Amino acid sequence: MDKHLKELNFEKNIKTSFTEKDKKMILKEIHKVEQNRITKPHYFQNVLTVVLTVGVLFFGIIFFNNHEGTKENAGETNQTENHLGKNQNNEGSLAVSDNDKEQENEKKVLKVGRKFTFWDPERFNKYDYKTETYTYYDFSDSNYNLYAAHLKAAVITDNAIYMSANELEPSIYVQYLESIIFLLENIEHGEDEEKIEEFKKAEQLAKLALKQGVSDWEPTLEELHEVLHELDEYFNVHPFKDGITGSNGLQLLADPEE
Repeated sequence: MDKHLKELNFEKNIKTSFTEKDKKMILKEIHKVEQNRITKPHYFQNVLTVVLTVGVLFFGIIFFNNHEGTKENAGETNQTENHLGKNQNNEGSLAVSDNDKEQENEKKVLKVGRKFTFWDPERFNKYDYKTETYTYYDFSDSNYNLYAAHLKAAVITDNAIYMSANELEPSIYVQYLESIIFLLENIEHGEDEEKIEEFKKAEQLAKLALKQGVSDWEPTLEELHEVLHELDEYFNVHPFKDGITGSNGLQLLADPEE
């Protein structure tokens, strides 16, 4: 103890003398001070370690929750996309994603002097004898829609050669008038297209005939055919020819002009 106090130059610095008891008490206090100097840093380090640990755990929990939430959202999005994809596939031709099909089925704007590929206007299909398969018309060619509408108007006004053994029943008139309206609705007019009013008139006449009785619709049907006849000859290179063509669109008699 004396040695320790001498190292501190205790009595010289204090400039007084102490009893043995006082020295013990002073030395005890010195030990407490030194002990506090050693202990405090440990407390501080422990507290700092605890704070850092809690902070890391806190941020880790937040990150984990966010990550799981992102995965759940991504899973829901994928399920939604898959569900929509299945619905589109189930709808068949209504959900077309193939660019070639879209271009193939694209509506052709009505054009003066356009040539069209022949289809059966009664069934609107083609038959390939080599493959024994049918190809169905998609009503995308406005010029052919006009040709077919004129043909049907010619059949119900006796301007076409009707090959069926049965006479035209009222139900056939209704069927052909509804078909004419449908064909006219599927004609795409250009922005500067001529004769739009005539097309509107033809559609109005067809709808009027449907409302009229059998005994009253003959003048309406004749006017309807006349309008469609003029439009067909104006827009198409090969219009339907009255009197020499059958109800299937095939020419059965020689053209008088030839």
